[in-house]
Amino acid sequence: MLYEDDIIHKASLIIIELSYLETLPNIQLLVCTKCEYALFPHSAVIHSSTHGIILSKKDKPSLQSIIDNRNFAKKSEDVPSPTYPCAPIDGLKQSNGFACILCTYCCVTEKTMSTHISINHKGSNAKDKSKSIIDQALFGQHPKYFAVVPSLVGSKKNNLFAIYLQQYAPYIDSLQLHNPPLDANEVPPLLKIMQWHEHLKPYTGDRMKVQQLMELTSLPTSSRGESWMGEPLRLTIEGYIKDASHKGNNSPLGIKCLLMECPRVTQTGEHWRILPDNSIGAYSRLLHQWTHAIMVTIEGHVSGYQFPLTDQDMIHASDLKDALQANPDQLHIDLFHIFIKPLLYPKDHSTIPGPYTKWNEVFECFYALSCLREDGNFQPAGLVTQMFAKMKYFIRGTVLYEGLKVSTGDHYAAVECEALINFRPGATSPMNGTIDYQRFASSIAMNTSSPPATRVSSCGMFITYKDKTLDVSKWRSGLRKRADEVTKEIDDLCLHQTFDLHIPDDIFDDWGNDIRGYSWTKNNNLPAYKRCLLAAMLETPKLKLGRLNYAGEFKFDIASLWEFIHKCDSINEKLALLCFFTAGQTPRVSEFIEHKYANSTKPRTIFMDRDGIWFVIRRGKIENIIEKETFLPIKCYPELSRMIQIYLLLIRPVEAEFVKILQDDMHYHVYKEYLWTKGCKRVTPEQMRLSILKFNTNYCDVAAGTQEYRQICVQMGRTFLGSEFEINEHDIDALATQAGHTIAMSRLRYALEFGKLPSMSSDLLLRFGRVSEAWWEHAGFKPNCAPILPLHVRQKLRDTAPLVLHSGEKDLVHSPIIDTQTIIVTVTSAVIAEVQKMQTNLDTQIRKAVAEAL
Repeated sequence: MLYEDDIIHKASLIIIELSYLETLPNIQLLVCTKCEYALFPHSAVIHSSTHGIILSKKDKPSLQSIIDNRNFAKKSEDVPSPTYPCAPIDGLKQSNGFACILCTYCCVTEKTMSTHISINHKGSNAKDKSKSIIDQALFGQHPKYFAVVPSLVGSKKNNLFAIYLQQYAPYIDSLQLHNPPLDANEVPPLLKIMQWHEHLKPYTGDRMKVQQLMELTSLPTSSRGESWMGEPLRLTIEGYIKDASHKGNNSPLGIKCLLMECPRVTQTGEHWRILPDNSIGAYSRLLHQWTHAIMVTIEGHVSGYQFPLTDQDMIHASDLKDALQANPDQLHIDLFHIFIKPLLYPKDHSTIPGPYTKWNEVFECFYALSCLREDGNFQPAGLVTQMFAKMKYFIRGTVLYEGLKVSTGDHYAAVECEALINFRPGATSPMNGTIDYQRFASSIAMNTSSPPATRVSSCGMFITYKDKTLDVSKWRSGLRKRADEVTKEIDDLCLHQTFDLHIPDDIFDDWGNDIRGYSWTKNNNLPAYKRCLLAAMLETPKLKLGRLNYAGEFKFDIASLWEFIHKCDSINEKLALLCFFTAGQTPRVSEFIEHKYANSTKPRTIFMDRDGIWFVIRRGKIENIIEKETFLPIKCYPELSRMIQIYLLLIRPVEAEFVKILQDDMHYHVYKEYLWTKGCKRVTPEQMRLSILKFNTNYCDVAAGTQEYRQICVQMGRTFLGSEFEINEHDIDALATQAGHTIAMSRLRYALEFGKLPSMSSDLLLRFGRVSEAWWEHAGFKPNCAPILPLHVRQKLRDTAPLVLHSGEKDLVHSPIIDTQTIIVTVTSAVIAEVQKMQTNLDTQIRKAVAEAL
């Protein structure tokens, strides 16, 4: 027996008795101590060699003989899993996993659990239908996981706690009741007006009922739901909204004003602002969900919910359904208009029996369902205002569509007639109701103090937003590393040559020039750098860019061109991240990726000044609302400005010409205007967001996406810079007041500076520049400055360090003042910065050593 144990030990194996099976003889498992999973007997000998274990010629047959003579489990189907609750089986790997609460299925990843629930429990949500557990599996191949309770290790067979877990705990854990509010004080202000909780009270008593109700707005997927209510219905709805929007774009301003106010009482009112096509997809999803909810309830739904539809509404829904099922590849825009119009128009309540209730309106039911959450509560005021805005857009589009459809020639009168039905003050209509609701919800949202979601450590170097914590020292170190990487890549791509690149201090860039194609890179005072890199590359044989064919024609090597493009993509991505993170407060990604260095339909957003490169956001989120072009500048630190200059003057011309060779004229012109590109195309918001997430994950050890980082970024500004850099353009300017006009008029009409935009005078530009310079210092990129300490630390250091006068002079008037406060803050910042670098480098080295050891 000792001999057998010794052989098994040599193979790094152990034997586990499955006593819970209560069979004679006991079934055993042959377990690898390295993998911590059971092996199939026929593969045990070979498996040992995968871990570098070398058995002698004598040991191999001995081991196989031992295996053949034991009662080892030969396949996973022969061994049932232990019944919950049970203690972990010693020797098998324990993992953090998930258990389905609707069956006994267990797994180790959320994705696997989501797949299981979507296939086996259709309509259920994986997050609510699973729970976190500790699990094990007997075999590593095709593992079948089961839940274990570590606290039961060493317990006896009839352990009372184990019996309790088996007989009582499942019932208690399965309780999912949603208690209604006990009194009016528990009802939020928005719900007191909307009464959604009262309307849906019969359907929200427990979690299961809520899930069934939320299935109404759960859109079909490839494995769930009716296919005709998925893509065919989505495309039809998008087509309908796009058609209405295009009709709006082609309508005179007067008709668009009717859609905002009817009857019109002034010629100076607002007009309907049309969505761009790329935003319609997000808007149409809400209308898709509502239509889906109506369709699935017409023939009865497990939730029991019904919309207050008329017989005519049912006919319209049936016609749309038949058309989508018969011809799913066509857009049934007219049929959808016929279906949706009565639901978005006022209803004749005289034909509805019984007392009046607002729940006879379909749109009221829409709102209640759309705002229901998985926990049985409803969305707060701040998250419902956009729903109301979308609803108003749908109604205006439907009114315009109907007006133009029934028009006999006087389109204005036809649209006005339809608008009066919906927009007339005092009318009980979905539009007027939505306007009232949005006004009330906005008022609550703007006057509600939300609980803090961002926290700052006492030292100020760790900033947390929800569950994401950014270590500022790692963030600084990561940015420095990324800057060093891109510097090397640029140097390598330029063949370690500078090409005598020099930009004079007096280089002129006319910021106000909006002529198509104008850019500071085309300034006549700059030497011709356009193809100097290409010339050097063609003279470098090892690059193998191309060759002469038999006819004496030069042919590029396509693979080499693509290799160059991919290297440019890497540099471009790193420059984009450095600009995004270090030049100032982060802009919205959708605005950031639109940066262009040459004018086109819209003016450029990258400018040159004698002290560096400026990036300007000229299309803000609220641009269409305020009908005013925004201008928000940030300045790049000198090192980054230099890298961008090299990239635009040396690399981009070659890159653009290679794109022309590989693609076509359209892609070439993209590279001649836009800065952020990848793979011969403009960078998309999704690609930029992924780059930000990867940087934060790989360089800062925090998986923070754009949304989390922007919150953290704002908090960093408050923590390190405070309010001393806030810019308020509406403050009274004494000089402008003395001249008898406002500061805005002063900048727009008086002493316009040559080469500058009217709205961006030198004084305001300098203030924005100081903000950017302060951010450089925070990020660790301000030349000859250590990264600044958190504001409260700097203030504490100043408070403890009084000013000291030079004592060598009797005449204090002429005696120089030694600013000990500044000296102490500067020295402390430098010392702490070096210590943090050492800590970060040490942490990296430790991780590397551990990884190599494993």
